[in-house]
Amino acid sequence: MNKQTLTEIHELTSMLDNGVPVKISVGCLANQSKHWKKVQSLLETDKSFFEAMSLVTIPGLSGESRKILLMLIQAGELAGVLDVTLRRYVESELKKGQNDQANFFRFFGLMLSCGVPILTAIDNIPASNDLDKLKVELGKAVRSGNSIAEVIQRSKLFRDYIHVLISAGEQTGSLPEMLLKTSDAIEMSDVINS
Repeated sequence: MNKQTLTEIHELTSMLDNGVPVKISVGCLANQSKHWKKVQSLLETDKSFFEAMSLVTIPGLSGESRKILLMLIQAGELAGVLDVTLRRYVESELKKGQNDQANFFRFFGLMLSCGVPILTAIDNIPASNDLDKLKVELGKAVRSGNSIAEVIQRSKLFRDYIHVLISAGEQTGSLPEMLLKTSDAIEMSDVINS
């Protein structure tokens, strides 16, 4: 995602966080960019924000980033917490680094914390080859009612403390938050070891 688009989403989030309605917030952005003008026009036809964003091409937003953002917008709109989901998306984009494992846990935690169903989240986590195989195993575990932490431990892709963190999140009912903390822990390990 380019900086301009992330800035615009941040500005939208700031307005929503402070109680400005979606239509007025988008209207403000429409004064600056053609694509937001299109979103505004669609909102005026009684489309939801999710529907409008789905129909408009936003420069610098494509592929997995677009797909994840749209899922979060849909979940946030349905739950009445659009401002929260957009804020978390912006924060995750700002934290996104070069470590595939950290990014994997960040986007998994982000989607769960925004109300995306767990199997949908697993299917849509951006992942490299090894992590793609892990996604398949995680999906099988969830469908079978088994532990995500056990799958992570069996994968041998991560240091042991990762399994312990995820297990603690599962046991305490705070998996989304623990996935985000796991991402931060992996990145901190990178900083220490660099």
